[in-house]
Amino acid sequence: MTATGYISVGVAGPQGPPGSPGPAGADSTVPGPPGDDGAPGFTPIVREAYLTAPGVVTLPDTAGVWQILAGFELAIPAAVGDYVSIGVHAMRQMETSAFIDVAIAVGSSIVRYFATGNATPAIEGAPGWYPNNNWLTQSAPQGRTITADDLGAGSVRFVVVSRATGAGSGKLYASSDFPFYWQAINYGPVT
Repeated sequence: MTATGYISVGVAGPQGPPGSPGPAGADSTVPGPPGDDGAPGFTPIVREAYLTAPGVVTLPDTAGVWQILAGFELAIPAAVGDYVSIGVHAMRQMETSAFIDVAIAVGSSIVRYFATGNATPAIEGAPGWYPNNNWLTQSAPQGRTITADDLGAGSVRFVVVSRATGAGSGKLYASSDFPFYWQAINYGPVT
């Protein structure tokens, strides 16, 4: 019997039959579609040189001004944002009034000294080349991220620079008996 506003509920009936099966799930053993191609990788660029000439070089009297030393140059292709390093293995004669560094030059201008990492030279050059018999020095490859100021015609040009006061101020060796070796590596863009 039903009264206005009320519903009468009876006893629940028996369980109905099972429903039909749903669609099959994804098969996890089937590979998905290939992803997008990634950016191409960068193959490092290496430039190296064994200098057996000009021989034993007497560092010139530069009147205390840093100058590019003729005959010592190594260039490597590069672009802004590339990380480039330079390593040198060589011998020099000690002379306390002559100093050496490796630098980047554009044209005839020194734009970066590796002793400081900028356009201002260290007063006595690279510590690894320091002329003193009282202690040993050590050097290792040095590198930097290239900026537009470091580039000339799409390359970084490494040079040896010297500063000396007085004639006959020390020697740098690049001979068959004492080769001057250096290696530049462009590792590509820094991320």
